[in-house]
Amino acid sequence: MKSLRILLLLVALSCGSISAFAQTWTQTSAPSNNWVSVASSADGDKIVAAASSESVITNYLPGGRSLTLTNYIYSDGLIYISTNSGADWIQSGAPSNNWSAVASSADGTKLVATASGDFIYTSTNSGFDWNVTSAPSNSWVSVVSSADGTTLAAAANGDGIYISTNSGLDWTESDAPITNWNSIACSADGTKEIAANGSQVWISEDSGATWTQTDLPSENWAVVCSSADGQRLFAGASSGPNATSTDSGTSWTTNNYFSAFFAMQSSADGNKLVAAALYGVLPGGRYFSGIFISTDLGVDWIQETNLSATALASSADGNKLAVCTPASLTVILPGGRMITEGSTTSIYTSFTTPSPQLNITPSNSSFALSWVVPSTNLVMQQSSNLASWSDLTNTPVLNLTNLQDQITVSPSNSSGFFRLTTP
Repeated sequence: MKSLRILLLLVALSCGSISAFAQTWTQTSAPSNNWVSVASSADGDKIVAAASSESVITNYLPGGRSLTLTNYIYSDGLIYISTNSGADWIQSGAPSNNWSAVASSADGTKLVATASGDFIYTSTNSGFDWNVTSAPSNSWVSVVSSADGTTLAAAANGDGIYISTNSGLDWTESDAPITNWNSIACSADGTKEIAANGSQVWISEDSGATWTQTDLPSENWAVVCSSADGQRLFAGASSGPNATSTDSGTSWTTNNYFSAFFAMQSSADGNKLVAAALYGVLPGGRYFSGIFISTDLGVDWIQETNLSATALASSADGNKLAVCTPASLTVILPGGRMITEGSTTSIYTSFTTPSPQLNITPSNSSFALSWVVPSTNLVMQQSSNLASWSDLTNTPVLNLTNLQDQITVSPSNSSGFFRLTTP
C-alpha cells in the first residue's frame, strides 16, 4: 500500500515544465507548386508533401457547388520531403505524377502516396526511393497509414476502399460501397478506420476489411480524423456541421458550429483538433477561410490564421502544424455567385511549445510513465526532494497503439518525483 501512495503522489505532482505561447506561422522554403497533400511523422520533424501535375482541379461538391483550384505557376507533380520540420526541402525519388494524397508512419520512415488516375506508391526510406505497388490504377483521393506503416487504406472517387496489411505489398478491395469517397482516417494501430463520402460516414473495426454505416444524418461529409486509440472520431461537413464520437463511432454528437472544413487532423489523445476551412460559406452568405483549432471536441473553434489551405498535417501532440496554400481559389456559390481568392502557393508551418501531460500506470513490480510523442526534445528527470533533479537514463519506448513515449520505472521505498523538461 505504501508504494501505491507514492505512485498517487507522483500523479499529483508530475507536470510538464514548459509553458505554451501564441501560435505563429512561417512560410517555408518549399518551392511554389500545386500542393495537394502533406503528412508528417509523430514528432513533426519529417514532413512529406505532394504536388498534383494538373494546373486546374475542379471538385464537384454535394448540392451542386464546385470548388476550382487554378494554379497559374509551374507544377512539377513531384513529392518533396523535409527532415527538419520544413526548414529545408529536397525532391524525393518519386516520379512526376498527378499525386492526390500522402501518409506517413509515426517515425516518418514508411510513406505511401496515391496518384489520381494512376497507382499507389510506397517508400521505406523516408521518401528517397519509391516503388509502385500492386494496387489497381484508380481515381485515388485519400490514403492513410498505421503508426508502424503496416496497415494502409486508400479510398477512390467513384470506387471503393482498398486495404493492405503488409505495407502495400498486397492490396484487397474491402466491402465498402462504391461511391465518391472524400476522406479516410485510422487509429494508430490501423484496426479502427473511418471514412466519409458525399452523404454518409462509415466505420470499420477490422483494419478496413468490413464497413458499417454510422447513424449520422445525411450531410455533405468531407473530412474525417481519429485519435490514436480510435475512440474519438471526428467528421466535418463541407457545408454543414461537424460531429464527434467518443465511443469509436457507436454514438455521435453533432455540434452546431458551421464547419465547412476542407481538411482536419486530431492530436493523438483527441484533445486538440486542427481544421482548414478553404471555402466556408456561413448561413446568410458570409464567406470565410482559415485554420481553426478546437480543444473541446469540436464544440468551439478559434481561428488561428486566415491562410487558405488545401491540406494540413499535425504532429502527435498537435503543436507542430504544416499547411499547403493554393495559388488561386475560385469558389462558385449556390446561385452562381463567384468568389476568387489569390495567395502565394507554398507550405507554411507553425509551432506551439507543448505542455505534455505526464501519465502514470502502476503494476505489481513497477510503474510506467508515459506522454504523447512531443514535437520538441524532452528529457525525463527525477528528484527526491523537488530541489535537485537528475536525468533518467531509461530510453523511452514508443507505444504504437496510442503514440505515447513510455518509460518503465521500479518503485522505491522513498518519495520520488518526475518531470519532463527541455534538455
